[in-house]
Amino acid sequence: MAETHPAFDVDGFIAATDLNSDHQAVVRRLFAHPPSENIEWRQVRSLLDSLGAVTEEHNGKLRVELGGEVEVLEPPRGKDIDRQMIVDLRRMLSRANDVFVRPVRL
Repeated sequence: MAETHPAFDVDGFIAATDLNSDHQAVVRRLFAHPPSENIEWRQVRSLLDSLGAVTEEHNGKLRVELGGEVEVLEPPRGKDIDRQMIVDLRRMLSRANDVFVRPVRL
């Protein structure tokens, strides 16, 4: 089994976002180390739809508003996302992590 990315609390993020089991699996694969080679675009699109405001632009790109930031993603030509998109998604979810996972104050 792959390790998870050391700088991201996958379990905390999943608990804070109330994701379904399919979306949880996608998050785990995105932050697996080494990165998974078979993450399908349709699964990523579904995850992003569940987390933020997603708009398909006229040019086919996806505009995603998540955690106060906006990213524009270009769908892959094949069914699976590439390593660069994994890097981009990791960055986006890591930045949004602060919105979803808030520290407990005593």
